[in-house]
Amino acid sequence: MKRPDEHQNGESQTLTDAEAVAAVRDSCTDSWRVREGTEVEQEAEDSDALVGQVVAERYRILGLLGRGGMGAVYLAEHTELLKRVALKVLHRYMSTNEEVVARFEREAIAAGRLAHPSIVAATDFGRLLDGSFYLALEFIDGKSLAAVLAENGPLEERRAVALAFQINDALCAAHDAGIVHRDLKPENVLLVSMEDGRELVKVVDFGIAKLSLDEDHQEGLTRAGLVFGTPEYMSPEQAMGHTVDARSDLYGVGMLLYEMLSGSSPFKAQEVTEMLAKQITEPPPPLPQSVAPRLGDLVLWLLQKDPDERPETAQRLAEELTDIATSLEYSLPPPRTSSGARPEGSRKPGVTQVPRPSSFGESMRDLSLRPVSVGKSRIPIWIPLAALFVGVAFGVGVMLMHKKNVPSPTKIEAQVIVDEEVQLLVGVSAGDRDAIFELRKLTTAKQKELEDSGVLHKTLAGSAMDAQKSEAREVAAPVLANEAVSKQAYRYFVLGRGYSIIKHFSAAVEMYREAVRLDPHLSEESELLLDVREAIAARDATDDGLDFALSFLGAHGADIIYDVYLDYLGEAGMTPVVARAMKLARSEELLQHATPALKVALRLEQAKYCAEYRDIIPDAALHADDRSLPKLRALQMTRGCGNQAMNDCFVCLRKEDVDLDAAVLRANTHPSPSFLSPHEGKEFGQ
Repeated sequence: MKRPDEHQNGESQTLTDAEAVAAVRDSCTDSWRVREGTEVEQEAEDSDALVGQVVAERYRILGLLGRGGMGAVYLAEHTELLKRVALKVLHRYMSTNEEVVARFEREAIAAGRLAHPSIVAATDFGRLLDGSFYLALEFIDGKSLAAVLAENGPLEERRAVALAFQINDALCAAHDAGIVHRDLKPENVLLVSMEDGRELVKVVDFGIAKLSLDEDHQEGLTRAGLVFGTPEYMSPEQAMGHTVDARSDLYGVGMLLYEMLSGSSPFKAQEVTEMLAKQITEPPPPLPQSVAPRLGDLVLWLLQKDPDERPETAQRLAEELTDIATSLEYSLPPPRTSSGARPEGSRKPGVTQVPRPSSFGESMRDLSLRPVSVGKSRIPIWIPLAALFVGVAFGVGVMLMHKKNVPSPTKIEAQVIVDEEVQLLVGVSAGDRDAIFELRKLTTAKQKELEDSGVLHKTLAGSAMDAQKSEAREVAAPVLANEAVSKQAYRYFVLGRGYSIIKHFSAAVEMYREAVRLDPHLSEESELLLDVREAIAARDATDDGLDFALSFLGAHGADIIYDVYLDYLGEAGMTPVVARAMKLARSEELLQHATPALKVALRLEQAKYCAEYRDIIPDAALHADDRSLPKLRALQMTRGCGNQAMNDCFVCLRKEDVDLDAAVLRANTHPSPSFLSPHEGKEFGQ
């Protein structure tokens, strides 16, 4: 790959394989926005003017790598570290466009969240003196898959399978972090040749990535009138403007695999509308006959128009690719895990389950609350079992009384009641407003029955919003001993889910609070945690959600509050939410519930002096997760202070007894909890 050569007239030549450099292709060229000629001329002047300059006080611009509609990408070198980066800079006039800036920040957040060997890393983000935003990315010296296909045509089958496996491995990490790429194409896949002959993949450009808990912001971007994505590789649901999930990226893998095996993408058209129509309606042409049948079937599976007909998750695709490679005797690179990688096991995304010893009674309770699928909804197993038991009992009773032909009115009534409640629970779980109203009435009646019978302590009779956690703990033992109360807790739980689905978050939090007061173990349910996380961001329920998280959700609640603070810091319109979350995140009450990993992150954030950091490092080496990684990496910098910024700011951390490297390694290899919105959790097959 050629480096850009600087000329005396100030002009620079782009790299021969400019698109092969990390983030060289500014995805704004896919926005299909017509710009005025004066804007284009201004872009060129601004882009060339930066060559040879030092920007952000630390990046020397060596040359222009590429220019797009929203910005330019430069080869730059850190003036102190002498490390080369790809520096993406928004055009000045674009930095005043809220939607464009939001997209640029989206790329920075996505790249910052992910630490995976097959994903290009972001190292810095900020604003230049003229107001332009910039993003520093890992510089990759390689070729894009597009360049390789243009030079060589179809790839060998074993090579195509190996590359697809690595691309999908990167997606596993992104999806587990709640990020959907949405713009997979050959230009966004870089190939790096290693000295030992291996070929490594780097996925780039998360500029239009869909982040978790981001629907409202996504809608804002759509309203701006820009069509994000590349029509030639866009999934049918994305082409139709529907909500996309992880399966949209799997369609992208299918498109890439098809092109690697055949030498060209399956759909060609001159006009954007024609291309989108083909993505939505036309089946792909047959692959070459030389392609192994099972591999060809996998490509067709990935390119199904209906997302429900594709593999459910990237993990499922990884298993299928592994099976195919084994059957064809192809070798695959091992999955390269990191802080963004899928953890072992099948825990629900974004929720760290806390193991606890269980008695036989608790085991039976957990079994009774285990969800099962009914149509597209999930209900606890005790409901169909109860219906089955009543039905069997009724049948046996009828058989025993057959000689007298005497029916059992009590059993008939019991069966009808159970069947009606099952229907209500299923309806509420699907967001049926009428079902929510009826279940709310039923739950209120059941609550009164339990209180009148003396099963519940009278302190539980008041409003859930006025109750204190201490009250719940005082009555927890007798409450859990009663099956009727467990069922009542689940009714409240389902109501919380139903209200969340219809976006009535204040009511959802109230119902969840009642559920947890009756059964504190429900505070560990992932659906509840995810709904509360979404409620906090809904503004009208921010205070209720934060109070509930802090008072009732323990360590999970502390993680949620800190997650809200980090996710929305600096986002337009979210200042009140961030301010309240920040206040709680720095409170002693939250610190009491925080995990050791969160405590390290909080202490690092509040520390100011070298001695304070030195005291934190031992705990960081034992407990830190990726929330502490940016601060720890900053502490590794040996320059930045003094008149020339050449002095070490943290001399006390260079002593032999301070193992800063161990703390960085710990943080880099331990992911923090990631909270997806409820429907996105379902997208991952959970």
